[in-house]
Amino acid sequence: MDGGNCTICVSGYFGRSCTQVCPSDCKNNVCTLHDGQCIEHLTDTASESDSEHIAIYAVLGTLLGISICCNIGLIVFHLRHSKKMKSSPETHRTNYESRNYQELDVTKVESVKSVYDTIQ
Repeated sequence: MDGGNCTICVSGYFGRSCTQVCPSDCKNNVCTLHDGQCIEHLTDTASESDSEHIAIYAVLGTLLGISICCNIGLIVFHLRHSKKMKSSPETHRTNYESRNYQELDVTKVESVKSVYDTIQ
């Protein structure tokens, strides 16, 4: 005490003679010596945890959105691919058969005939 005035008060008190109680919303009952203003409010920590929750929700929401977009893309790809496979087996077969005939070497066929003729 300095001339009847406190220079340091016990935690939870303020004022000239440290007889006034700090407001109940002060974190750890700590307030300024002269006017009793909270140094930190209890609601400050709640807002910090709220902002942490918001950040977590933002990250999770982003990941969920990306996952949904990827799944939709895979479904669309699968549907388009399955439609092509359903509509084109005959086309593939026709192309395969015509390609086989085009690649057929006539000399090989003649040699087979001559072998056949020699067997008879």
